[in-house]
Amino acid sequence: MRLGEFSGVSLTGAVSLVPPPKEPGEKLLLITMSPGCPICRANLADWTGLTLDLKRRSGWRVVWVSRDPLNYARQYCERNNIALPEILAEPSYSTYLRLRLEGVPYTVIVGPGGVEKVWRGRLTPQAILEIRRLSLT
Repeated sequence: MRLGEFSGVSLTGAVSLVPPPKEPGEKLLLITMSPGCPICRANLADWTGLTLDLKRRSGWRVVWVSRDPLNYARQYCERNNIALPEILAEPSYSTYLRLRLEGVPYTVIVGPGGVEKVWRGRLTPQAILEIRRLSLT
């Protein structure tokens, strides 16, 4: 499945467009979430660990998309010491629909050919291992 470009508002307040990976070796870890979602809060430590790990790997980009208003997402990041420039909030309606933000959380790996793997809900230890394994390929 192709993802296409999506958008949201960055924590600085600017609209940000996120293009899908286009070149071989480029990958995107997409995390869809809501600060008020208990499953999202349960995934937080795993997501931040994956984010730190993947940011050190060549070709990887990590984008978190909150379906909530910018101020709510910003407060959540500050409260949880999430210093990630790739957090978007207030997604456009088309992004909301395309990323299925009515039912967060999703953890998604996207490559140049489109969506490669999707995990919905609480990440299990097996899912974390699989994401780490897939990040090496």
